[in-house]
Amino acid sequence: MRYLFTVLALVFLFSCSEDGSRTVSMETKVKKELNFTPAGAVWTFSDTDGNVDADIYSTGTTTSENRTYNNYSVNFSTEASVSVSVENSVIYINSISSGDTFSTMLLSPVEINLNAETGKAETASLLGTATVNIPVLGEQTVPLNNNVNYTVLSKNATIHTSAGTFYNATQVKLSVEIMSYSVDVSFWYSDMFGIISLSASGLQNMNIELASIIDDTVIENGCRNISYFGTITSADSPIVLSLKDREDIESFDSIYYLIEGRTIDELSLKYVAPFPLNILTETEEKELADSETSYLIPDENGNGYTVYSALLKNFTAAPEITLSIDEDAEKGVRTAARIVYKVK
Repeated sequence: MRYLFTVLALVFLFSCSEDGSRTVSMETKVKKELNFTPAGAVWTFSDTDGNVDADIYSTGTTTSENRTYNNYSVNFSTEASVSVSVENSVIYINSISSGDTFSTMLLSPVEINLNAETGKAETASLLGTATVNIPVLGEQTVPLNNNVNYTVLSKNATIHTSAGTFYNATQVKLSVEIMSYSVDVSFWYSDMFGIISLSASGLQNMNIELASIIDDTVIENGCRNISYFGTITSADSPIVLSLKDREDIESFDSIYYLIEGRTIDELSLKYVAPFPLNILTETEEKELADSETSYLIPDENGNGYTVYSALLKNFTAAPEITLSIDEDAEKGVRTAARIVYKVK
């Protein structure tokens, strides 16, 4: 009888309930694809022209016309800003500004339907007012009653970026006339990663690519789920995944980390030498196992990559895990991680 109670206690400790009636092991929970929620994840972007720092971050939710939007704000060092929402495969552009030069007040968001028929020209409405700072004349407010012309070019596009190759992306091209400016935008969107790459010309010329995402806001069935994606480009830029300051951990031995790494691109699918990703705890370096299967990004399976991974568990304190690459690594490493633990 004592043995039975011990087994039941261990099952409870290392699992999170589902539906209140059955349990799923923590190892099963950590081996799930990444999940980034629009209302909670933090996106960072890099500028491929080398002159603009950009990031996207959540600004919470707003309700308008009986619809709740998950809000992103895109900010650039050039002071250009775009407020974007995503809901049910529709991208809503809420506002656009460029420093003190240009800003909008829209009557309703511009709706870009990602499920539109591939190759078919679509039209959205840009309605509201624009405030423009014109030399000599000063600040002028003008009405906006423009068409945004857009086309979904592909729903399974492959896009090559400095953070690696992404698959099954939706590729969209749009254009709009604002004042005397012709604004042209192309972007690639993924259900998992959000906006992967974006280029624009007109009011603000920019070329940005996804650099990293982290989301630690998801709590399901008594467990916190943390999803991370990013690249390590040099030995001097390690990634630290720490739970040191977490006050909601129920027990340290309920903490599980799954970390995966692969090459940046298909040109070097396999390393002849040991893979240059290092996974360090505060006491030891973890060994990597190699596989052709990714649990965290299953869309990439079948493309020839070798996935190098480590499962970390049996912690006795809140861990701090450091990911780094060797100094002599010829290329960077793309990393993904999921962390789960029981919450108090």
